[in-house]
Amino acid sequence: MSAPAERVAMLEAFGAPPTQATAVLVSQNPVQRLVRALAILGGCWAAAIVSVFFPVAHFFLVPGFIVLGVVLAVLRSRERERLLGIHGVCPRCHREHDFGRGDRQSGQIWVTCPGCFTRLRVTIEPRQSPGTSHSVPLTRVGASR
Repeated sequence: MSAPAERVAMLEAFGAPPTQATAVLVSQNPVQRLVRALAILGGCWAAAIVSVFFPVAHFFLVPGFIVLGVVLAVLRSRERERLLGIHGVCPRCHREHDFGRGDRQSGQIWVTCPGCFTRLRVTIEPRQSPGTSHSVPLTRVGASR
């Protein structure tokens, strides 16, 4: 696994000016992505095997775990960078926190402030390649189409 890298991120809350944060990400090569995908696939399929022994529930648990394993494996195999954590100041309560990994919803990254419990949108700036001088957000958050 490659060394974790820090990148600039923005935390946004409705009605408050955005604040800057630091996101820690690790890049994954294709072998690492394959290993993570196979691990989640194996875990879900193991749960499907265990579910066979539950009367009546096995009718929906076994197919559910099989399909869930395939879906999660595909999602993990497409994950080129993995978010390890975010550290910054909450735009609502103005306190410094470690926000953890957050979760994804509709292609956007969201975290919850442990101080005021506000749900915050996260925009992570992409890596700067040597030939570029401008930055474009990795995840365009809140953009209406």
